[in-house]
Amino acid sequence: MTPHTRCTTDHEKIRTWIENHQGVPAQIPGATWARAADRLRAEFDRGRSEQDLEPLSWRAWFAIFDEHELTFRFPDDEDSTAFRLMPRTPHPPR
Repeated sequence: MTPHTRCTTDHEKIRTWIENHQGVPAQIPGATWARAADRLRAEFDRGRSEQDLEPLSWRAWFAIFDEHELTFRFPDDEDSTAFRLMPRTPHPPR
């Protein structure tokens, strides 16, 4: 059975979800990234990650998140920390 996912752009919901999973905002350092979704991360293992991650403040993380118009897709599964950052779907003109 596939776990259900939800999407949000609400900063407080995102921050709460990441922090409830013992995560902190981070990014992959160094290179210039064409896609912010490939750059932004959350570090859940506090230094035991396979990647070298650079800590970010929530303010900086959300500035990049909003500048690149991303949405946060996360599982309903309480144990999973597998989230995705995706482009926001444009709304049709009214």
